[in-house]
Amino acid sequence: MNPFKWFNAQASVAFATEIAREVQVLIPTTGEALQEKDYPRKLKNLERLLLRVRTFSKQHHLNTYQKAKFANAVRWQLRETGYPKDFVESVLAMMLPIM
Repeated sequence: MNPFKWFNAQASVAFATEIAREVQVLIPTTGEALQEKDYPRKLKNLERLLLRVRTFSKQHHLNTYQKAKFANAVRWQLRETGYPKDFVESVLAMMLPIM
């Protein structure tokens, strides 16, 4: 087994970028108020997103380093696009336990 494979986090960083973009589509930073009628659809989309994170993690058998790279990539992409720190940390708090 190649010991350097443990440090290969390209797939997890690429997936993190994809997930961050989906969060941006799902919950835009435009500041518009979320209508109550949109809650069920947004919740269903969020559940699908979390299921994708879990599936990716299981298929790729992510190690601690790769999970950290994933979290860091999501964190900074969302922060750079204008999401508040509390929101970003809440998103990560939902994702990381299921990885």
